[in-house]
This record gives sequence, C-alpha cells and structure tokens, in this order.
Amino acid sequence: GAMRITLTEDRVSGVYDQHMDAYSGTTIVLGLPQTLVPKPPPIAAFKRWLKTYWLIFLPIPIGLILFLRWMAVGRDPKIGPVGVRFEPPVDVDASFAGVLIDDKVDARDISAGIVSLAVKGYLKFVTEDKHGKFLPSKTYLRSTAKSDLGDLSTYEKELLKALKPPFDRLKIKSLSTRLKPDINDLVKKLENELVNRNYYHKLPREVKASVWGPFVFMGFAAVFFGAFLAELLPSMSQILALVIGAILSLPVVAFFAHIMPARTRLGAAKHAETMAFFEAMKGRADYMDWFTQTNLDMAKYEEYLPYAVAFGLVDEWSEICGSVITELPSFCESPSDSVFDYYIWSSSINRSFDTLTREAAAPMVESARASTGSSGWSSGSSGFS
Repeated sequence: GAMRITLTEDRVSGVYDQHMDAYSGTTIVLGLPQTLVPKPPPIAAFKRWLKTYWLIFLPIPIGLILFLRWMAVGRDPKIGPVGVRFEPPVDVDASFAGVLIDDKVDARDISAGIVSLAVKGYLKFVTEDKHGKFLPSKTYLRSTAKSDLGDLSTYEKELLKALKPPFDRLKIKSLSTRLKPDINDLVKKLENELVNRNYYHKLPREVKASVWGPFVFMGFAAVFFGAFLAELLPSMSQILALVIGAILSLPVVAFFAHIMPARTRLGAAKHAETMAFFEAMKGRADYMDWFTQTNLDMAKYEEYLPYAVAFGLVDEWSEICGSVITELPSFCESPSDSVFDYYIWSSSINRSFDTLTREAAAPMVESARASTGSSGWSSGSSGFS
C-alpha cells in the first residue's frame, strides 16, 4: 500500500511513499487488545490534568497572600462587647454616623446633614399643599435667620455654605443643581474625617485600592503582553485555565478588599457603638420599650431623625416615635389650619426624605462618571454593603 508501518515494543512509525498535496494528511488507526496496554492509575491521570490546568487553582495562593496580609495589618483591634445602645456615640453627628457604618460616603449621609440643619433650626421644610401633605412636588426648603453656628459640626457648616443661604424657596427636586458645584468637596471632607478623627490610619478606599491594584495590573499586563504569555502557556487549555483562575479569584480579592481596612482602637470602638445604635433602631421592639420607659418626647424624635435618615431607617424611627408626634415638628411649616394628622404627615415627609436622598445622589453619580479615579463613595445604600 501507500504506507509502510513499523511496530516495535515501544514505538509505532510509518512511511507514506506516495505524493501528498499541501495541507493534506492521513490517518492511522491502531487497534490493540485492551489488556495489552495497562491503564494508568488515577493519580497519574490527575497529574496529567494538573500539569495543564494548574492555573485554575490561582485563587488559593492569592487568597493565602491576602489572608496573611489581613492577619498582619488588616484586622481591627479587639474591643469588649458594646451591648444594646439607644443613643448615638458621643461626638458623632448623623452624617458621620452614616459613614461609620460602611466606611464610605453615600447620598443618605448628605441628606442626613440637610435634615440635621433643619432640626437645628437653620432650614425649614415648607409645603404648599393646603392639606398639609409634604409631598416632594409640593415641598421646598427655606433658610432661617439663625446665624450662630456653634451647634454645627465642621461638615454641617460646609454643607450649609454649599446650600448658599439665604433663600426662600429651594425646591427639593432642584437640590441636585444647588449641590453640584460643591459635591466633591463635601464628600472628601466628610470622608477625610475618618482619618482626621484618628478612626483609621489611611482612608478605607485607599487600602481597598491597594488590594485590587496588583490584581488589576496583572490583568492589564496579560492583555498587553499576550504574545509573551502565549509563549509561556503554549496550549489553549492552559490559557483557558488562567482565565478561569482569574475569574474565580475575583470574589476572593473582593472579600479581602472589603475587610482589609483596619480601624484604630478608637475607630473600632466608635464603629461598634454606631452599629449598636443602628441595630437598636432597626430592631424597633426594644427601642420602643426604652422610648416609652424613659418618657422621651418629640424633641428626642427630632434629634435622632437625621440618624434615621443616614441609616435608611426613617420608617422604623417614625414607628418607634409615632405616639409622641402629636403636632407638626419644629422643622416643618404648613399653610394648613386643619388638625395635625400624623399618618398623612409621616407618609408624605418620608417620601420627601427619599427624594432628598435621590437629589443628593444625582451630582455624586455624575461626578463619579466624569472622574477617572476611584471616588470612594456610593450613591446607594448604607447598610455597608
């Protein structure tokens, strides 16, 4: 025939002695008794597979390296149990409490600052609705004549300045336009308080960036130096294993980036106290008992309302304090002469607070899209995410 086959104990070879066109080939089918060739043991098969696909296990060394780094410099100092807490930590205003629970600035922290300014008498929520509903479309902010800023935090003073008082009618739905020129400075000043108050040695977003940085760099390097990578990994199976390993590494890196920023001892204590306050307000039941037993009044409802806004727990706080809200709060004005209806007021003002948060989020999102760097804050929720 056209091919001569030579079979030895350890080799099969052949010679094709006829003309073959370019790119053509031939096939050899060799049939052997099953008992003639011993089946390799499972460990040998696994070794062959591992030699090709070992890069799938990339998350293991990455996770180990990040774990050792977390053990060395990423853990919070241990503090004792805090217990149930019904009051905010000392010297922690509402906006900063929102930052403390998730280590970043989001829109609710901005809106909590605005509500705090209203509660402290620098702003008023005014409705045009003749029935006394504080719906977003009918509600606007009005600055007051109060000029003594002694009860404001440094951040609240900056926020009030950004609102540019005096003004008679600042519609809630146009708040994003008013805040847009100053939103970056407001976010940075509030975020920098984490370090300025010695709660962190470095900003959490910077620590997280240092975790993601090497991983992202290797990803870009793999793309730009693909030809060199192909020399190191000549088979498609090995390249596929690398891609799968990199994808599986993403949640590992994300997890350690989230837990890596280490607080100082003071920061760990303040975070624990703030979380205890947050959990008590979220749980409601124990808080309602405490609120009743201590005979708290409407003034306390107003004082802690900005914290509820920062925590995203306005409905829960209203439920806790509903029994003492018997008249229009001091930070609200209405042309209505009708009897105060708590349920109408509560449902409508809470919608306005939600709109306030969305309006605060709008310039933050726009700024983030325009920025090429990491902003370290979020326009979404503050449950830490």
